[in-house]
Amino acid sequence: MSEHAYSCAEVRAAIGAHVLGALDASEAAAVDTHLADCAECRAAYDELAGMPALLGLVGAEEAAAVGTALPESPGSAGSADEVGLRRLLARVRAERALERRRRLVVALAAAAVTLAVAGVGGWAVGQALAPSGPPVAGATPTPAPTPTSTPTPTAHVTAPPVRWSATNATLAVDGTATINGVPWGTKVDIVLHGVKQGQVCSLTVYDRSGRRWDGGSWRVAYGDGVRWSGGIAVPANEVVRIEITATGEHPLLTIDG
Repeated sequence: MSEHAYSCAEVRAAIGAHVLGALDASEAAAVDTHLADCAECRAAYDELAGMPALLGLVGAEEAAAVGTALPESPGSAGSADEVGLRRLLARVRAERALERRRRLVVALAAAAVTLAVAGVGGWAVGQALAPSGPPVAGATPTPAPTPTSTPTPTAHVTAPPVRWSATNATLAVDGTATINGVPWGTKVDIVLHGVKQGQVCSLTVYDRSGRRWDGGSWRVAYGDGVRWSGGIAVPANEVVRIEITATGEHPLLTIDG
């Protein structure tokens, strides 16, 4: 997509990729600008905003088991976003042999992507992630109910997101975390430079109480940087630190405010 004021049709086609962090910075900014002024498109975005939380249930070992060579239909044409979505769908198909719960989660995420590409709304997710650390008595989060009516526009679209940056000079790795409050908790968009192609990275988020939340895992598909989105069931104003580790629990980057 070129740099211009996006129409509703263009934004609906890009929502799925935007939720997954697959748009580049200029495209993401153009979509956010449209969402700030269009309640209908904003509601469609909110309905798909739970996808990162569902994909976040896929662990690092499972992400590592997915092959990097993903088939594409011969002679197919389309934008880079469409290619990325096809790769996601292929990855979903490759994961179907794994355990029942994760198979259901990824299938739901694939259905959301399909709806976003078709420009169709009406699909909502209220799945919450469980923290990876031991529970604290009286503080266990509960899954949010699936809304039965059109979601009310939320502040995370119109309010500026919170961006934190950090650098690991030893490993020559730098990154930025963009934190957005969403109806189901917090969406975290990660941009990393200096990571190696083929590495499997994991996102961990810490809240004010010191609890550790698993934000998901992903394989680095390109050598020139990576954009990825994860999610946790904690309000954005409770997030205090973000850690990114590589395969084998090797720390790559710690990002905080």
